[in-house]
This record gives sequence, structure tokens and C-alpha cells, in this order.
Amino acid sequence: MPHSRRRRAPVRLVVRRQYADLTMRAPDAGVPAMLLEADRVTEPVDDLVDKLRLYPATGREGYVPVVFVFTGKTAAQRESRMRRLEQAARRYFAGTPHRGEGFTSVDYHQAVPVVVTELERITADPAGAAGAMSGRR
Repeated sequence: MPHSRRRRAPVRLVVRRQYADLTMRAPDAGVPAMLLEADRVTEPVDDLVDKLRLYPATGREGYVPVVFVFTGKTAAQRESRMRRLEQAARRYFAGTPHRGEGFTSVDYHQAVPVVVTELERITADPAGAAGAMSGRR
């Protein structure tokens, strides 16, 4: 009986690159100063968390702040999305607690600064638009 071999299709590795919807650069240094992600409550929360994980380093100390701006759908749906993002991405922005003699501090050196807000909030009150910075209340 002849021996037959199955031909396997070649396997391609897909490397996903993440790009911010808007990148604000520092004019003097030419490095990103802030990354903005606009979401109409359509992307899965896991994809938003991946954006925090996959953003490239700047080659400088610390991380570039990431601002998530939600719009569309209902206020309740936006609020739910913001809560789910905060829970799912906590490990990227929460910092590392350090306990010393008589004090506790949090090291944010390896944490991504994250701001979550709504477009409706920005247009209603530009001065107070940023909302709460996640993990640093």
C-alpha cells in the first residue's frame, strides 16, 4: 500500500501592530506625548486592552499617556464599557504597591498613564474633560 503524505498549508504568523487614532508629539523631542483612542463602543474590550499592551516604547523613561474617548450608543453602554476596560486593563496602569516601615507607596514607573472619558463630556465641559485618571484616584 503506497504511503501518502498530507500536504500542509504554509503557516503564516500574523504580527499585529497597534496604532493610535491620534498621536500628539512633543515638538522638541519628536516623541509621542499622548496617544488618543476614540471608540464608538464597537471594539471588544480585549482589543482595547491589547492596545495598551502592544504600544511601542518611546525609548525614554516612563510610558506615554493613553486617552480613551468613548462616544455613541447610550450613556449606560459607555459607562459599562469604561468600567469593563478599567477592570480588564488594571495590570497595565495600577502601579506596584511597596510597603515600607510605617508607609505604603505605589510605584507608577512601569505603569501606563490611562485616562478614560466620553466625547459628550469633552464637548459639554472642555475644562473638566479628562475625567478620572484610572488607577490614580
